[in-house]
Amino acid sequence: MIPYYGEWLNALAVHQSDQTYESLFYAQPLAEWLLPNFRVLQIGSLAVLALLFLVSRRKWDTAAFRAQALGILMGWVVLFSDSSEKHTYIIALAGFMLWYWSRPVRTRTDKALFWGNFVLLGLVPIDLICPVPVMRFITQTLWLHVWFFCFTWSRMVWLTFFCPVAESPDSFAAGAETVDSSRPARSGDTLDIVCPCYNPNADFISHLACSLAELRGFYPDKRLHLIVANDGSSRNFGKEEHDQLLRTIPDAEIVDIPHGGKGAAIRAGLARSQAPFAIYTDIDMPYAKESMRQVIDRVFDGCDVVIAVRNASYHSKLPPMRKLMSHGSRMLNRFFLNTRYTDTQGGLKGLSPAARNVMRRTRIPDFLFDTEFIMLAERSKGLRIEEVETTLREGVVMSKMSGDVLVRELKNFFRIAFGV
Repeated sequence: MIPYYGEWLNALAVHQSDQTYESLFYAQPLAEWLLPNFRVLQIGSLAVLALLFLVSRRKWDTAAFRAQALGILMGWVVLFSDSSEKHTYIIALAGFMLWYWSRPVRTRTDKALFWGNFVLLGLVPIDLICPVPVMRFITQTLWLHVWFFCFTWSRMVWLTFFCPVAESPDSFAAGAETVDSSRPARSGDTLDIVCPCYNPNADFISHLACSLAELRGFYPDKRLHLIVANDGSSRNFGKEEHDQLLRTIPDAEIVDIPHGGKGAAIRAGLARSQAPFAIYTDIDMPYAKESMRQVIDRVFDGCDVVIAVRNASYHSKLPPMRKLMSHGSRMLNRFFLNTRYTDTQGGLKGLSPAARNVMRRTRIPDFLFDTEFIMLAERSKGLRIEEVETTLREGVVMSKMSGDVLVRELKNFFRIAFGV
């Protein structure tokens, strides 16, 4: 084998003179100066990057900065390589997209560079998409793909190392946040119960009033205040239902928003909350009263986040599609998100004021806002999180979910996963 290793070593030593590659050193019209000095430029540029990274030590704790530094390194590996070829720029393109999506603000210039690099590095090299003569003119005559990415990479370096790096306000990985824990409840305290509502059953008001009365019976020294967040319902929640709800539960509060999904409705309801304690659950209050009482008790005891964990009897009442989504969600949470709280989709949770501040940072409009919230809460320092096993009350029939909802929620899951 030794002679073969010798041949490989010789090939590596002289391969720059064997053919024309497509790194910066071969790009016309500067190749005559760049190529003879390629090793000095390689080592020098890498040393400058290392120095910039070291002097940016204060930014190391920022997830966005670390992602952007990795994207820059992926670009350097290709742009300053001994032997880059067209397909090698897939590495550079992936590095740029990692940098791009970790930016808190993406300007028009960034967006133009995004699509320009996608076309030049991702589509032009494919002869089924770009005719070969056109591809050769772009890449071998103009060297446009190399110079365009060279400008892009220089901008990446400048913005990452010479400009402040702030996390995006809507980032899923906004970093650990230290918050103050909730205090235990006192006599006379108020608990807000937020119920999202979208096209409810025709008799939802009577069931809601009955369930609320049962809960109030458990806490005679507390005030349980109902907030209904109407998510742009097109049926069974018009003016007549508004008036009937306020007649039946005079102190209830109704928040009307355009249809935006369950997550949007929950955030709107919690934004209206002024009480030191809060829970949210579905408009039909599907959980057994003892289960809801356990959640409320934990909130009153000073727990910041109380998660309703669904037991086997709960899952036995789910339609096949919802059962599949429930078990699939727990599996994905375990393997992709690496969270200790895998049952994030139970529709009942308790929150302290600190937890509501975390909820405000969520952005998922649909059902997986729960998962996003738990991931953010788990990464916030100082929050006390507990789980309570819960069951459905008798007679509850869970609605079915379509395949379209499953596809949409999968997209939302990967938004959360990539953000984390």
